[in-house]
Amino acid sequence: MSNAMANPQARVLIPLIGAGIVLACTLVSQSPGTSVPAAPAHSPTPEASTARLTVTPPALSLTATPGLLLHGSVHNVDGTALEGVTICRSLASYPGTQVAITDGNGDFAAEFMSIPGDEMITVWPYEEGFSFDPTQVYWRHYHGFEVSTLTFVASAPQPGAISATPCQ
Repeated sequence: MSNAMANPQARVLIPLIGAGIVLACTLVSQSPGTSVPAAPAHSPTPEASTARLTVTPPALSLTATPGLLLHGSVHNVDGTALEGVTICRSLASYPGTQVAITDGNGDFAAEFMSIPGDEMITVWPYEEGFSFDPTQVYWRHYHGFEVSTLTFVASAPQPGAISATPCQ
């Protein structure tokens, strides 16, 4: 597979660049006072066809920026959405920060977070008067781009249940 076919941006840019060249040549040939030599009636010899138009697209990167996109949902045990739940995230042993709040459908999405290397991630929901299953999600983010989808189930606190803690 050619480099241009493997690169979706190049597949768009190369035809656009080619179309721009054709348009420019057409406009020049239609301009008053300009003449464009006619193509030869015979096939050129290899020596005569050494001039070639080369279009090089800009350098494009297919690697994503290292980091984390975090999204998911929070629902009650009966399956109904839970709006207004704070989603907290912490890195390694640093304090947590609020990264999202659930909407009317119980869904949340945090903004992209750049993480240049390996990092321990902890994510947990918080809403006064509720406990969650799982209480928190903890994993190692390896260098690279990651999308993580998390689902939490909320219930009224039970005696002896671990309550969620606010973002710190």
